[in-house]
This record gives sequence, structure tokens and C-alpha cells, in this order.
Amino acid sequence: MKNRRITYILLGLLLVLGLFLTFKNLSNNYLWQDEGESAVYGRNIIKYGYPRAFDGTNLLKAYLSTFGENYESKFHPWLHFYLISLSHIALGINTFSSRLPFAICGFLSIIIIFFLAKRFFKKDSIALLSVLFISTSIPFILHVRQCRYYGLQVFLVLAIMWIYLNILEKRKGHLWTLGFLLCALYYTNHGAFMPVFGTICIHFFWFNKEKALRKKFIFMCIAVVLVALPWAIYSSISPQYLAVLKPMVLKKNLGFQIRVLNKYIFPLFFFAALYVFRSIKNKDWRISVHKDDKAGLKLILLFIAINLCFYTIAEQRTIRYYVHIFPFLYILQAWIFVRFFSKKKILAGALAAVFIFTNIAHNSLPYLLEAGMPSKSPEERKELIKEVDFYLLEYIYEITHDYDGPIEGTVEFLRQHAKPGDRVKIAYGDASLIFYLPHLKIDNDHFFNKKDFPEWIVWRDYWINEYKSYHKDYAHQILSGYDEEYVREIKKRYIAHEIPYPDIIWENRPDDLEYHKFRTVRGVRNVIIYERRDL
Repeated sequence: MKNRRITYILLGLLLVLGLFLTFKNLSNNYLWQDEGESAVYGRNIIKYGYPRAFDGTNLLKAYLSTFGENYESKFHPWLHFYLISLSHIALGINTFSSRLPFAICGFLSIIIIFFLAKRFFKKDSIALLSVLFISTSIPFILHVRQCRYYGLQVFLVLAIMWIYLNILEKRKGHLWTLGFLLCALYYTNHGAFMPVFGTICIHFFWFNKEKALRKKFIFMCIAVVLVALPWAIYSSISPQYLAVLKPMVLKKNLGFQIRVLNKYIFPLFFFAALYVFRSIKNKDWRISVHKDDKAGLKLILLFIAINLCFYTIAEQRTIRYYVHIFPFLYILQAWIFVRFFSKKKILAGALAAVFIFTNIAHNSLPYLLEAGMPSKSPEERKELIKEVDFYLLEYIYEITHDYDGPIEGTVEFLRQHAKPGDRVKIAYGDASLIFYLPHLKIDNDHFFNKKDFPEWIVWRDYWINEYKSYHKDYAHQILSGYDEEYVREIKKRYIAHEIPYPDIIWENRPDDLEYHKFRTVRGVRNVIIYERRDL
């Protein structure tokens, strides 16, 4: 009883930490482009009843798909848009209400992880460590704070796994709950649905031999497929999102996943090195697993393996698509800690601190070892040591200080100076402006192909110049090259306003911690907004 009380006290403290890191200053950063698109769809549901790209004034730009006849979204499933809309209705249409539902889902996911890890391995220590790792995971926190489907996706996957364990334990009344949650996941993110559904099916038929339950399970799966079928037919899903099935392409995709997950989530290479060191020291290469741990370990490893295989075939090399895998990697990491370091508590504590506060185990250890070589000069050592990052401390700074980005500056300037009905031409960030400035006409001419002269032009330097040079994938959208004559005409006809906000690529985004800005960027070009002179 005493141990249980201590466990739940520690859990409470960890949840307070998770609450702080998840919700603190949630609305400080303005919505960046992808978030702005989701928020606009959510807002338009209030008026039209469905996620409509055209609100009567402004039209979201279709990058990866086309719209339906009534401007309805055909790329992303709609469930998360309705969640945003409900939040807008309850709390008003703003940054905070747009992000709140997904932050709540993320926090609920942290709670579920404790009980899920405990069901997998029957140990409070593993459950508490799992919560500690996920609560302090900056990639996880950044994603669930987004006005995007990520938080909802993680919550649904964890809920699916919880209900599936109930089914394995022969608890009645959970089969159709599982089917409902699978359908909800499909209509949140059909990409994540595929490996999750595949894992559940493969694991069930592999380990369950009860014929009566198998029949009910098959019937449930058929029902899920039938519910999913309308969207599969209607949406713009196409083979273009699958990788070319060539060994080099598949190797590239798999390599990306391993690198990015190792770098930010689960230090695979570090654990592999520890395993080799331990095996050589003990002259034993076997890994003994307690019989009570085997079932949970098999399910977790199968889940991770099937997801890695799926995203090797799917042509989506971005960490955002793997966010639902993070909790299972952290549970596995917690199991490794308890299994191999339970008798070395000081070492385990020190190593956990390294994992939580730095990227040494994940990425920068080789740089530190190189910096220690006698042949390195002081300047070289200094550059190598810079590879050590303290993401948690940097993130705490971010959520306790104000952050200024290009979208915030542009929105605030135009709110003060633009008149209702004015046209605004912007190279990137149009979805965000459509959300924040519905009284203006936003032109999403990303590459400035149209040589027109609206009331306002927001000059985003990277997207106009460098984007053309470095991103050949978008060459089909560029109708003409950089037109110096058009630029000279703009400078002749317009008044240039330089606002004190950095003209960086994105307002902020969670995908790559090497890009993510934990504080306002200084020492770069500022955003320039051109105001047309009165004729």
C-alpha cells in the first residue's frame, strides 16, 4: 500500500510537469502555414458544416490534392477539423482554441502511457520512467501543441492498444469499441491507420487461437474496412505517395527513419554500443527476458517493426508521421533502463538525466569523443562541442518568454494598417493570414508569377528567391523566373515598411529540432511589407 501511494505521488508530480510543458504559453507562437490551414477548415465548418477551403473571400491553396466540387478538403480526413471547430465554438476563434484540443489529447496520452506500460510489464518503475521520458520529450510536446492531428492521432493509437489488450484478456464488450476507435483513427490520419490496423490484425491472428473470437474479430475488421471505404474512394489518396519500389529508395526511406528516431527519440546506436560492451564484458551475447515481459515486448516490437516497414514504402520522410510511435519507443526505453540498470541506480539516474536534458546519447557523443582527440585545435573542439544540445532547457526558455516570428509581425502590421477588402499578396504564410485576417483578400501566389500590384505585398525573401533554387520538386509551379523588372516596379510603386520581425522560413514548426526556434531569431533580415502608393 505504501509503495502504491509513493507511485501515485510520483505520477502526480510527473503529470504536473507534463501539464506545464504541454499547456504553458500555448498561444504565444502564431499558427504557421499548416496549422493555419487546419484552423481555417475548422472555422469554415461553423459556417458551412464541412471543411471548406473557400470561405466566400479567400481560398486555401491545394498543394497535394484537389478540392471537391464544393471546395471540400479531399486530402486530410475530416475528424480533427471538427474537433477544431468544436473548440472554436466553445472558446472563440483564436490561436489558443485552435491548439487546445490537441494539447489535451497529448496530455491524456501521457496518462494512458503510465497505465499501458504497467499493463505491458507489470512494473511501476517502468510505467513511471515511461511517463518521465514522454513528458520531457520535446519532439512529442512540440507536436501535440500543434493545431494539427498529431495529438489526436497519438491518443487514439494508445486507446486502441489499451482496448486491444482488453480483448486479448477476453474481457467482453470491447470488440466494437476497438472497431470504433480504428474508424476514428482512419478519419484522423489514414496513413497512421494502415500500420496500426495491420499490427492489430497480425498480432491477433498470430497469438489468438480461439475460433469464436476470431470470427467476431474478422466481422469487426470487415465493418471497419466498409466504414473506411467511402473516404478511400472519394479522397485524393494516390500511388504518388508510395515510394518507388527500388532497393536504393527503400533503403533511403528506412535509413531516414532510423536516423531521425535515433537522433531525437530512441538512441538505438547508443543502446547497441552498450549491448556490445556488456556482452563482451560478460562473454555472453544472450538477452534474458522475464517471462512476464515477453508478451508486452513482442507486441511493442511488432508495432514498431510494422510501422517502420510501412513508412519505408510510403514516401513521407518527415518525423511528424511517426509521432504515434514515440510512446512505444519510450516504453521500450524505460524497460531497457529497468532491465539492465535496476541494480545500478546511480548510473541509471545519471544516464536518465543525460537522456532527458541533452542529446549526448542520441547524437552528439561521437562529436564529444572527436573533440577529445589530441589532434584537434581549440577552434575545432569548440565547433564539435556545439553539437551538444539541451532541448528541454531551451524549450522551457521558449514557453516562458515571448517569441516573435514573421507571421505575427505581418498579421499585427496589417491589422493596424490595412483596410477591409484590401488585397494582400504573400509568398508564403497565406493560410495563416486567411485565418487571422478574414476581412482581407489574401492572394496565395507563392512564387510571384502574376505580375500584379495589389494594395499590399508581403516580401518573404526565402520563398521568392531561394525556394526556386533549392526545391526542384516545385519547379512545375514556377511559370517564370525571378523578374527583376517586376521587382523594380514594386519598389517604384510601393512604400517599403521594414517591421522588426525576422524573415525566417517558417513562423515555427516542430518537425526538425535543428530548425525549430526556441527563441526569437536575431541578426537576420527583417520582414518587408510593401504598401502601394496612392495613385
